[in-house]
Amino acid sequence: MKRFKIDKLVRDKIVELNAKDGVASDYRVLKESEYLVALRDKLLEEATEFDVNDESEQVEELADLQEILDCIAAEIGATKEEVTKMQTKKRAKVGSFKKKLYIDTIDAPEGSKWIAYYKKRADRHPEIEK
Repeated sequence: MKRFKIDKLVRDKIVELNAKDGVASDYRVLKESEYLVALRDKLLEEATEFDVNDESEQVEELADLQEILDCIAAEIGATKEEVTKMQTKKRAKVGSFKKKLYIDTIDAPEGSKWIAYYKKRADRHPEIEK
């Protein structure tokens, strides 16, 4: 018998399907305080599995991402209608991603609200000394 560390949220039928294959799963039901964190981690995991070069699995990976998003919405008490309404509102305010715009760097003038915004997120947006 070989043992593997899994350490992640799995779909509802996985433990049962594993058992049918003779695989014993050491599992637990997450506490409410752990569930949202596990869903976030699962979302990040699935997002990294989306292979832009493998068209044969892209729709399946999107389905996994959508399932996780639906569970997150349900967990925080948001309906699909609320999410769609917010999506429409944000699209009207700041647009979508369809223009494929990608910012490499910005130069913000002194006093700009963006300086505080990016400094607060310095781990993702480090200041570049000129």
